[in-house]
Amino acid sequence: MTNKTSQKFFIKLIDGSTTYYLPISSSLRRAVVETVDNEEDTSTSSDYPSYQSKGKNQLSPQTNNFKDKRSATLFETAILDYIAQSEAGIREKAISQCENEIRILIRQDEFIDGEVSRSERYMKEGYEQGQLDFIADALMRVYSSNLGDAHMLEGILTMIASVPYEAISPKGQIMAMGLLSNKTLSVRDKAIQCFERWNSKKGLDYLKNISCSPKWLQNYVDKVVMYIERDGIE
Repeated sequence: MTNKTSQKFFIKLIDGSTTYYLPISSSLRRAVVETVDNEEDTSTSSDYPSYQSKGKNQLSPQTNNFKDKRSATLFETAILDYIAQSEAGIREKAISQCENEIRILIRQDEFIDGEVSRSERYMKEGYEQGQLDFIADALMRVYSSNLGDAHMLEGILTMIASVPYEAISPKGQIMAMGLLSNKTLSVRDKAIQCFERWNSKKGLDYLKNISCSPKWLQNYVDKVVMYIERDGIE
């Protein structure tokens, strides 16, 4: 395909907020050029038949102005579409990597009260590095595909309990709430521990609307509610 676009390829969004320089080797440049060239081929053959039939070599100033605006819109649309697709691909790759790492960590970990597991350290590092958005999505995937694996579920609960309530909201609360009624007692216990460790008054509604068995577990829930009401973070 013949490149109809200038070698000096600068793209500025219509609102003037962003200017892109696209090198010749840029895949984004190739995508934009292809989009615009295809559009020009289509518009030349179908959008302006009256000019072609009259044998005019030059379009009117009004038509040229229209084409300039149309090209600018195409440039912007092509850029934004390309960026959105690229970002989606990068995000998916990051989440998949986190998912694989989490599965391996939890399977190799032991979760003993009073000891910090490798899974918890991984979670805290992700929080400090601003990666919790990816990790939370990865945890949701691990959670949904391991509902019958008590060890995996306990690992997930241990991880989400190791960061602040707001940092893992709402995905962390969704997982913890869903496991408050799990058939495995140790999983239910870990789910309650999440709310205890978060110590957030925003979690009280979850705890006040559950009924746990055996009786000692319900007593534990009631004590956690009492402590959060008294000393919890607003």
